[in-house]
Amino acid sequence: MDEIAQYWLVLKRRWLPAALVFTHTTAVATVWTYKQTEIFQAKGQVILKKTNKTSALLSSATNVGGGAIGELDGLTIYRQNLSKQ
Repeated sequence: MDEIAQYWLVLKRRWLPAALVFTHTTAVATVWTYKQTEIFQAKGQVILKKTNKTSALLSSATNVGGGAIGELDGLTIYRQNLSKQ
């Protein structure tokens, strides 16, 4: 218990320099980070194609391919190599 009391006394005496070092380091790192130029950017796009243009409200029938009317399929099913930008 005596060691804990000693640590507490040291912390009470030196809290201001420790807080200043922490604040300064955090501020410098933040400014440096925001001044960096962006290197990588990502974009995404989802392209959907309606397999049957008949409204799903008209009936509960299914498509010739077995899917429900109004179902959306990804375009990658029809085209393997999408253009990369």
